[in-house]
Order: sequence, then structure tokens, then C-alpha cells
Amino acid sequence: MSLAKNFKLYKDEIELVCEQNRVECDLYSIIAHIIRESKQREKVSLRDVSVRRGTEFSKTFRGNSGFPDFVVRTREKSNSAKVLGAIEVKYVTENLDSEDHLEQLGGHIAFYKKVLYTNGLEWRYYNSKKPENNWKIILGKIIGNTIVWEEESQWKHLLNNLNGMEWIE
Repeated sequence: MSLAKNFKLYKDEIELVCEQNRVECDLYSIIAHIIRESKQREKVSLRDVSVRRGTEFSKTFRGNSGFPDFVVRTREKSNSAKVLGAIEVKYVTENLDSEDHLEQLGGHIAFYKKVLYTNGLEWRYYNSKKPENNWKIILGKIIGNTIVWEEESQWKHLLNNLNGMEWIE
């Protein structure tokens, strides 16, 4: 069964990251897999721009806070494909509400308008054009040195929200 459909596999992967590698970038493939398995996959292209540098080719990816981890674009084979939004990932134990992170997030929201923001445990979506569509889902919390996971219903809620996202309006 696909990681994007199985909460147990997802939890295992997040816990393995915490035990074996402890770096933000190890979450990228997990997050990308889930996004690419959502219903949006036929409409959008997900590009990892986390290691981009300021070149002429990459200038369309650079927002007010630098480069996000992923840029969501229309699904066309062209560098002029429209940029639809961004995804910013933080390491599992990072507080998404820390001042530094919120400053970066604010720059991403101002530039990209639609931003998915996660540390793997908490998922947030911001749409500056339609703030009524913003949401937050908590899959788990760190208590001591342990992840305490929420019920599978939260996972299903996340998948429903990801499937219902409208990157293209």
C-alpha cells in the first residue's frame, strides 16, 4: 500500500527520520510523495527548489523570503509554467510558530499567495486570496522525546483537505 494512503506507514517514516537522520530534508521525499499522490497530481507539478541559487533560470522561484522547499506550478513542460504556490517544510521537532519561521512564512505567503506549511506532525495551508480556505491539521505532538499521534481520522482529514485544495483557481 502507498505511503500516501496509509497512516501507519506515514507514522513509521516520520519516526524513522527522527531516529535515523534528524534533518529537515529527509522529510522532503515523504511530503512530496503525499502531494504527488493527491488528486491534484494531474493538474500541478511539484518542484523541489530547496537548493536553488539565484540564477537567471531560477528567478521565478525566489520569493520574498528566498526559496521555499517546493514550488507548485502548472503541469506544463516549460519554464514559463505558472507558479501556483509553495510548500515550506520544517524539521519534525521545529515549532512552526517560532518568530524566525513565521517571518519566512509571511514572506512566502506574500509572494506565492498559497503556501502549505508543515513539520510532518502539523500541516497548515494558507491562501492569502481566500483566507476562509486556510486550515490546520495536527497529526501528532512531541511530548518529551516521543511523538504522540492523533487518531487516524486526522490523517483522513488531511488527505481530504489535500485532495480538495485548489492550487489553480
